[in-house]
Amino acid sequence: MKNKRKHRVLAKRILGYIQAFPDRHDQDSYVGNEDEVLDTGNICNTTMCVAGTAVYLDGGTPALRRLIRHDEDGDLFFDSGRKLLGLTHEEARDLFHCYNNKAALKMLKAVAKGDEEQFEAEHNKYWLGSYN
Repeated sequence: MKNKRKHRVLAKRILGYIQAFPDRHDQDSYVGNEDEVLDTGNICNTTMCVAGTAVYLDGGTPALRRLIRHDEDGDLFFDSGRKLLGLTHEEARDLFHCYNNKAALKMLKAVAKGDEEQFEAEHNKYWLGSYN
């Protein structure tokens, strides 16, 4: 984990966004209602995972639309979210492929603090089934 201020700031912004709009957070997909985002630019009726939210908060709806159009297998969202949050490939995999919203938020809080040990502890809890 790159412990740079800009990464921690974005992680905190994502946490704030998700706290303000909890119904828009869903770890099951980068962007839930892609067609509406593409057709209207409206994100109010869609959900996003942590990576999708990172892309949105960093570049707005235009960035989301661009990735939706060009990302057939999720690699662009994965790589964009990873770079924006300063995560290694393994850390990004652990966070973005965590399908439990509560566990993902705990991991994201560790990213916001730059706390690798806490990130690993939360990841291990998730994989051991502590969040079920």
